[in-house]
Amino acid sequence: MSAKTEYLEREQRYARPVAIVTALGVSLFVVAAIGPALAGMTTSGRDAQQLRDFHDHASGLLAFSIVSAIAVLLVTPCLVYLFRAARARNPRVRREMIGLIYIGFVLLAVSLVLSWVARHDTANMFVQEVAGRKFPSHFAKGLLDDSSLGQTAGALLLPAALALITSTIYVSLQALRTGLLTRFWGTFGMAVGAGFLFLGPIGIVLWLAYVAVLIGGWLPSGRPPAWTTGEAMPWPRPGEQPQRGAGGDPSSPGREPGGDPAAPGRAAEEAAGIGSVVEGEAQPVQRQPGERRKRKRRQQPDSG
Repeated sequence: MSAKTEYLEREQRYARPVAIVTALGVSLFVVAAIGPALAGMTTSGRDAQQLRDFHDHASGLLAFSIVSAIAVLLVTPCLVYLFRAARARNPRVRREMIGLIYIGFVLLAVSLVLSWVARHDTANMFVQEVAGRKFPSHFAKGLLDDSSLGQTAGALLLPAALALITSTIYVSLQALRTGLLTRFWGTFGMAVGAGFLFLGPIGIVLWLAYVAVLIGGWLPSGRPPAWTTGEAMPWPRPGEQPQRGAGGDPSSPGREPGGDPAAPGRAAEEAAGIGSVVEGEAQPVQRQPGERRKRKRRQQPDSG
């Protein structure tokens, strides 16, 4: 068994489990994103009001923070799977880039939980010491700014964002170049990666939801050919036409690259000496034996 065949079998064997795990992660992420609002656990208003609201719903918000962290970890294998598929079809894909995927998602998950811990400690301190203070909002802001755990969570978020931006853009580009993703979805992946600073992880998670459907083979249109061949099959550039044979099949004979279809019967005509005359050129006349050539008599000018 060749190495390519062995890899394709392994790739196919893990495709469905990766897709299912990713779908579960996307579902949990959506629940964690909209759950607090549906359960009335929103923290809105100024800093003082946010800390009061957080203190009142701390247990529920902890549950949603843990769900968010689990969801982030569950969608990680999807991007890893796409990266390995691209590298199997293009050895020039840099192997060390896979480390950025793990770093980005793990640091993001840790940051989500650590943010809850920091906010919980700050909220408890605020509720215990706010009584009798003239400016509770200023006191709340000071507690948030001085939180060491909050600063640590923010410090972890920066390298997580950089790692996720870089890895998502890189994997999307390589998957596009190898033909694993269409131009639209490859470009969309690069866009949500670059937009992480504005959209947060939700853009990447929703894009990975499509990738999971693609990997699982659940798209009605099927997967691009590169998934089946195990080789890089780049898409034609804009305005570039693929070479096709007769009947629109690139593999069908009868058409040279960039040429016209072979005319039927042309070979037989050339073998019989017919049809080799250039257009506009006089054709020789075949005469029977003994036939005399008739000459056209020239008319003499009238002397009279």
